[in-house]
Amino acid sequence: MGPTFSPDGNQIAFAWNGAENGDRFDVYVKEIGTETPVRVTHRPVNHMAPAWSPDGRFIAMMRLDTDKGELGVSVMTPAGGNERQLLKCGDEIDVLVGSVLDRDSQWLAFSQGAEQEFHSHLCWST
Repeated sequence: MGPTFSPDGNQIAFAWNGAENGDRFDVYVKEIGTETPVRVTHRPVNHMAPAWSPDGRFIAMMRLDTDKGELGVSVMTPAGGNERQLLKCGDEIDVLVGSVLDRDSQWLAFSQGAEQEFHSHLCWST
């Protein structure tokens, strides 16, 4: 789900509900030429739609916490570690459509909406 190549083409990030996760999706990063992808997210929420920063230092992703009914955007390094939440969309689930980090990995652009109405946003990421 949502595979995306790193800017240098040496890695691919994707969301997957691997054998141990059941219905929950996590973001994995796989280096080209290796067999096993590395799981980089570990929180008990769904992580979807990864997007690389142009410099390859960060991966932005959507987070869906179905228990709390929250949708948001977070960012982390492709090696994993601490996930930094950039945006939390209230207490009801709506839709986030795509996310793109700018060339300097300082701004994140995304669209948010419910039903027929969508709004574009910019969020400072660093």
